[in-house]
Amino acid sequence: MNTPLQDPDLTLLQTLRDAQPGHVSGEMLAEQLGVSRVSIKGRLDRLKEEGFVIDAVRRQGYALVSEPTTLHPLLLALELQAQKTEINWILLDECGSTNDEAMRRLTDGTESPLVVITRRQSAGRGRLGRRWHSDDSGNLMLSFGVRPDRQPAFMQRFTVWIGLRIAAKLSALSGASVLAKWPNDLLINGRKLAGILTEARLDADRMRELILGLGLNVNSAVETWPVEVRSIATSLSQAVGKTFSMSAVAALVISELANAYHDYIERNIEAEMNELWAQYSAINHHKVTISTHGGDISGEVVGMDASSALQLRLANGEVRTFAAGDVSLHDSYSAE
Repeated sequence: MNTPLQDPDLTLLQTLRDAQPGHVSGEMLAEQLGVSRVSIKGRLDRLKEEGFVIDAVRRQGYALVSEPTTLHPLLLALELQAQKTEINWILLDECGSTNDEAMRRLTDGTESPLVVITRRQSAGRGRLGRRWHSDDSGNLMLSFGVRPDRQPAFMQRFTVWIGLRIAAKLSALSGASVLAKWPNDLLINGRKLAGILTEARLDADRMRELILGLGLNVNSAVETWPVEVRSIATSLSQAVGKTFSMSAVAALVISELANAYHDYIERNIEAEMNELWAQYSAINHHKVTISTHGGDISGEVVGMDASSALQLRLANGEVRTFAAGDVSLHDSYSAE
């Protein structure tokens, strides 16, 4: 569940973090939290059981040595606080689909914006009904739900906008070149890093609920994946050779989702969209094949129109526009 910022365990953990690498006396911790030293020891023992490494030295107190890299509600709350992001969120051990769970909760009246995160997902899905491999604890699986109360056409560019914003954030975090493949994938070196699935519930001509689901490979290892995806996917850890804090990555993504949604609703994004597309598009000025209900069409990507539909120059020089479709890169680095 969403962890209140006044939670004593949260205060305890923040105090230990602030003192790193030094120690904090048990007496000081007890006084700060207004509890007994026995209670402090009990709380610290529980944190140890949850993967925190805490050093205890007589007459010096306690020092936080390391934190678990897996998702942890206290760490997520602290990281969101550091990002200055106040948002309604819930962390589940397991669910069928975070998109379905977020939609159900919003429909039932849960406050928006809402983020649903899960450690395991049994019925995750991508575009065109594809299954998103999501049984590995090294994957981040979450859905961001809002009530835009806008006409559907207004949200037409939202998925592309979010993909580009997240690509920029993950590039800065990892040092790797994370690129967005129109309309909803993130790639590193042509291999799939993340997928985005946007779904909505309409009421007449208004969009009532909008759910954006994100599946991101963070620390998962290729040998744990199904054979059919090992040659086409990657993770942040695999790409750069380091282990990331899942809680820190989750907070960064959630914060950027909230900020990007606010910017999309409140201001003109045209100039920034064009800049992001020029820097973080995986397909701009590349030769691709786009698969549509009418068949496959090949050409060179020359940009997007005002609605973020893809513009393709065909071999005969004609430029055609596609509002939807499945894109495959022709370039040698493509993992398609």
